[in-house]
Amino acid sequence: MQMEKARLTAYLNAVENGEVKLRSCIALYQSTGEAAFREYALAHMDKSSGMSLLFAWEQTGGPAYRQAMDALMADLPAAADPEALYQFAPFHAAYDVRFGGRKDARRIAAAFQTMQDALSDPWYYLALVDCIEQMDIQLYEHYRVLADLILRAAQARLRQPALNAADCCLLMKGVRLGLLDPEKYLPPALKSCSTLAWDHFYPLALAEYGRINA
Repeated sequence: MQMEKARLTAYLNAVENGEVKLRSCIALYQSTGEAAFREYALAHMDKSSGMSLLFAWEQTGGPAYRQAMDALMADLPAAADPEALYQFAPFHAAYDVRFGGRKDARRIAAAFQTMQDALSDPWYYLALVDCIEQMDIQLYEHYRVLADLILRAAQARLRQPALNAADCCLLMKGVRLGLLDPEKYLPPALKSCSTLAWDHFYPLALAEYGRINA
């Protein structure tokens, strides 16, 4: 997968979901090390609603970001649909591990269980892999709930006639996190990466491709 900067700039200008845009930039920065992605994310924190706040705090130590995280956590919106899960569940898990005493893992896992009928929705299964990346594996009972759902989602994606960017991101990230068998799930994801359409989730797949091939 090649990073076509003109198309990537057009993507950043077009995507309306601020958190997706920022997390795409953060993922690309983590994958490529290119400072421009970091600077873009830090310059647009007014669009943040979750994980990107944590990134800004980790990068700068700025107290305003910690205050914003505390305020968001104090009034965390209910995850009423898969997109809301993507927006807030990974942040909830990350905050709980770092600042919350790891007391909310059961609540986080229950939110995914309650909405598991949406297992085929990209927002849902991308929320799963982003969330489990932040959870503490020592809380195994709740970690296992998410891991099992990820496996179910991955199995279902392989039965599709073609993989899209979100599918590839799920499979590559699942392999990278040690949740999916690389011999089974990685080859179809890598094969599909060369023909992916530029859509909402393309930069996330691009970043994951870079990380897994580093």
